[in-house]
Amino acid sequence: MSTNKPAQPLASGMPFVYIEEVKGRPTTPQAMDWHNQRLNLFESFERFQDKLEADNLLKLQQSESSSRYYVEASLNGSLEWTEWAYDEHELDLLKQDAKDCGYSYTVEEV
Repeated sequence: MSTNKPAQPLASGMPFVYIEEVKGRPTTPQAMDWHNQRLNLFESFERFQDKLEADNLLKLQQSESSSRYYVEASLNGSLEWTEWAYDEHELDLLKQDAKDCGYSYTVEEV
């Protein structure tokens, strides 16, 4: 059984030409629905980018130059692991890990 019904608008506001019912369930042109959703999403993204640019938020903020630390841990002269620390807290954690494992370690500030 197939009946044509009047056009019903999508959430995007775009009306379908028709909706066909097959065995009591409406079917819609899925390809166009997907296309319209993607187009709306892309246009929304463009509007958001334009707003960021207008508000001057796309430029990177000046950050304080921070120190980085390169940590090497070794056991009996054999290098076991290396790791980067980006603040004092991470450096303290790496030092503690090396001590807990019985490794000797060196720290180089970069």
